[in-house]
Amino acid sequence: MSIKKTKILFRIRSMETGGVQKVLLNILNNLNREKFQITLLLNLYQGKLLRDIPKDIQVHYIGRGKEFMSSFLPVQKMQLVLRWFKLKFYNKYPSLLYKKQGLYDQDVEIAFFHYNYDEVLNSPNKESMKIGWMHGDIKNITILGDKKEFVSRFLEFDKMIYVSYQTLASAESFNPGVINNAKVIYNPIEVEEIIAKSLEKGEIEISSSKKDNITSFISIGRVNPGKGYQLLLEVHKKLIDNGLFHKIYVIGEGYLRPELEKRIKEYKVENTFIFLGEYENPYPYVKQSDYFVLPSFSEAYPLVIAESLILEKPIITTDVGGISEMMIDGENGIFVQSKDEQGLYNAMKFLLENEENAKKFMENNKKCKNYFNPDKIYREIEIILSKK
Repeated sequence: MSIKKTKILFRIRSMETGGVQKVLLNILNNLNREKFQITLLLNLYQGKLLRDIPKDIQVHYIGRGKEFMSSFLPVQKMQLVLRWFKLKFYNKYPSLLYKKQGLYDQDVEIAFFHYNYDEVLNSPNKESMKIGWMHGDIKNITILGDKKEFVSRFLEFDKMIYVSYQTLASAESFNPGVINNAKVIYNPIEVEEIIAKSLEKGEIEISSSKKDNITSFISIGRVNPGKGYQLLLEVHKKLIDNGLFHKIYVIGEGYLRPELEKRIKEYKVENTFIFLGEYENPYPYVKQSDYFVLPSFSEAYPLVIAESLILEKPIITTDVGGISEMMIDGENGIFVQSKDEQGLYNAMKFLLENEENAKKFMENNKKCKNYFNPDKIYREIEIILSKK
């Protein structure tokens, strides 16, 4: 006799490269198929990570991404307008979307990103369990409207999952009542996969103290103001001017990149502050580099910190989000305060001038492979999804 599977609907905007999408892929790949039948509903069918969605998962979408549109601009503009109307229409009349996509029979509906909260809470399927997933610090995320009102809606979910205790504390600062349906579940980290991918050959070679005697820092993230790359560039220029030669590599894309590249040319550091763009596998470059630096103004539970610890990199990071739940200041690397240019300068200068301390961090970080147990996290998620 076959066991009736729990039908789960995940909702997310798109599958563009990002930490949240990578976490989702890890979960999709590891949920027990004997227990769950999984459907993914995208607002937009776009992003490099579409190819990584497991083949046995049903994928639905409302609109297509630009990569599937005409290259002839007048036609593309018309397609974008039609897509905008389609998204607005189904947002107003979700019952028509669910009927068209055949989604009324889902047991669990999950808003995996805060952009999708209203869509799940306004679902016409009144019988499903509703789950929200919070990946950011409420104080720093960008939303439309009042944040207290936004957080108050968390209580409308049957369960709210937070990716760190700091993320939960941030929500509590707006509404203490959110503790009533809260559950903290760390993002799952695929340790063996990260190590294996780091051994693959990268498309380019980057500098390092071992390779060409040029110390290098690497960072991964969207090139947007909240990631702090404008601050990192200022610190880099100051270090270079003071005779502390090094290189910084940034993996990621974002709308701030053209502005920063203009400033890079003004500072004449084109050969030392280098944007690499997006890479599906960034781990060979993290492994090749000497240090990892994260200058973000806001984070939740960033995978890049765990990944860098697993790859034994000494880390400089701002003390934001749940990073202090992942590493220890002075043991795995150095914490600096968010938006503290001088603090970031001092930390980078310290590593550039104190190689022995960097070796101590590397030695300590060898133990970190044992800290991240994805199997335990997947079981926690399955327990929540199994509750009807």
